[in-house]
Amino acid sequence: DWEEIASPLHTPTAYETRREKKSVIAGGVVGLVFAVFLVVFMLYRMKKKDEGSYSLDEPKQSNGGYQKPHKQEEFYA
Repeated sequence: DWEEIASPLHTPTAYETRREKKSVIAGGVVGLVFAVFLVVFMLYRMKKKDEGSYSLDEPKQSNGGYQKPHKQEEFYA
């Protein structure tokens, strides 16, 4: 049976061509859905990256919190 399908003289039946078209269309739809998901995920990550981030190049301004003392002294309990 496979020899008949593989031979160059075999003409595909309507069922075979219909099945091939369906499989090509299904593969294209799956690929398109995956591409859309990938783009949406990339946009989500880019948006999330921008929120709440700060530049490490610029020094942070002190807001009066903890500051390191000038003299290093040891205290014993």
